Amino acid sequence: MTEQELIRNTAAADGGPARRLAAALAGSREFDSLIAVGAPAVLSAWAGTSLFRRAVAGVIAKILTWGFAGRSGHSGRTINEICADPAVVRDLAEISPHIAGGVLGVMESFLAGMESLPADDRQALVAACLERSRPGGTLGRQLTAILRMLNSLHQADPLFFTKRITPHLREWIVATDFGELKECVDSSSADMVALLGAINEELWRYPAKVVCLMSIAPALLNTALDAARASLAPLNRLAPDLLTDVFLSLVREADGARLGALIAEAAEVLRKLYTGSELIGEQGRPRLPEDVARFAGEVIEAVDLEALIKVRTMTTEVLEQAGGRLMDILEERPELFRALITERFERLGRRVRMFARGMDSMEKALSDAELADMLARGLTEIGSQDLALASGRFLEILNRVHDLRPGLLPDFLTQLTGAMDARGLGETVGWFMEGLGRAIEPIAPEVVPPLLKAAAGIIAAAGEGEAMRDARSALWKALRGEESE
Repeated sequence: MTEQELIRNTAAADGGPARRLAAALAGSREFDSLIAVGAPAVLSAWAGTSLFRRAVAGVIAKILTWGFAGRSGHSGRTINEICADPAVVRDLAEISPHIAGGVLGVMESFLAGMESLPADDRQALVAACLERSRPGGTLGRQLTAILRMLNSLHQADPLFFTKRITPHLREWIVATDFGELKECVDSSSADMVALLGAINEELWRYPAKVVCLMSIAPALLNTALDAARASLAPLNRLAPDLLTDVFLSLVREADGARLGALIAEAAEVLRKLYTGSELIGEQGRPRLPEDVARFAGEVIEAVDLEALIKVRTMTTEVLEQAGGRLMDILEERPELFRALITERFERLGRRVRMFARGMDSMEKALSDAELADMLARGLTEIGSQDLALASGRFLEILNRVHDLRPGLLPDFLTQLTGAMDARGLGETVGWFMEGLGRAIEPIAPEVVPPLLKAAAGIIAAAGEGEAMRDARSALWKALRGEESE
């Protein structure tokens, strides 16, 4: 029986994962080297200036050094090999909750000790650790090992974590009093607001710290922009066909049915909200619009409307100035101006083609009866009476304004026409109407007669009142070239 087998058998007979783990580590090569080097130093510190202790320490140090140095040629495993042993892993997992606190405490003390070192010593220590440990490869191998383990678990059982976490999750949900949770949140609101207020009050006692804190946002934004640019740069180094193939492969792997199911679920939720609003509300008065209106009213009451309007005005001014600066840039770069104008016409053309395609599809998909029924429902939804009432109210307002300020709208129109280039406008209207007339000539036999008949009918329907007689006389004189009285 080898020494390692004897140690393992002894640990197994004694029982306990801690003892087995300690026995395994004590049999490692690294432990031998540690004892051979560290034991004399530890014993020397224990002996101090006492002659008796120094004598005893010297004897023990020689025994330990001879004993463990003599084991340097044995076939003991390294710590890495020991940690790879499944039995050791199980023992370590069993005692890990007990040693986690100690490890964190040791780490905290170690970091506190590092803070007390000079900056050069800290840099040298961290650099030495990074150089000796080579974290790039180590972390990469560790991550690979973790991913390999997760893949093997999911290959054996695709729902491995779900099956093992769900029972505990159910226990947590059952054992948690969500009523107490709600009460805790409600009762903590004032305290949290007061705490945040106290934090801000204390923080603003040091304006320089506040400025430093605010300066983090631009730095984070710049970092995010640089990160996005660095992420997109490798894509631009790909050939167009390769980049397109990669993108299309991602599109092909995306499951459109899942997005459709999500949209369907969301639509069903909205439908149920609307239906429930009608059910819990009074007859003809759904509850949802009333509650939303109440909420909006409370918001408006709490808002300083004057300040809000000023902010909107300032925002508009800023956008106007930015737009003016953009126009200056476009004037300096006419090729960009041409590209933008061309793009707008192309976009308008696409919309026209989409509209035409929609009309064509509608004609093919729906029968004449369905089209008529759809148009009737659409016109009903528009509400002719409401539209007429709104138009009448608007005209009434215009009339009331005209009664109070008779020259307001005429003066505005006079200023508008006076500011125009009459000659240029006349020239434009001339060639435009001439071209419009030539364009309408082919369809004039079909279009003009109904228009004239409709005009004649409107004139006849106006009756024979004094106002209508004056209007007819003015029209007749205008057609004969006579001046109106």
